[in-house]
Amino acid sequence: TILSAKPTDGLWDDERTDEDQLGISYDELEWAMNFRGDITILTENQKQILFIYKKHRSKNIHKMKDIPVYIDDSK
Repeated sequence: TILSAKPTDGLWDDERTDEDQLGISYDELEWAMNFRGDITILTENQKQILFIYKKHRSKNIHKMKDIPVYIDDSK
């Protein structure tokens, strides 16, 4: 059952999956992460997927950046 279970962070007492919380599927998320095309030719659904991806990315981008390190050059 573990192998066939839908991914979840387990933080909730209900049956919400990761995809439920994101609002898009992992396949849609993968597509949005790799999208490099012309947004004007996309369907409304594809535009919505990109919007959701960009919203989540903008909230979490700080986690992907290096932690600033102070270097004392006065010594």
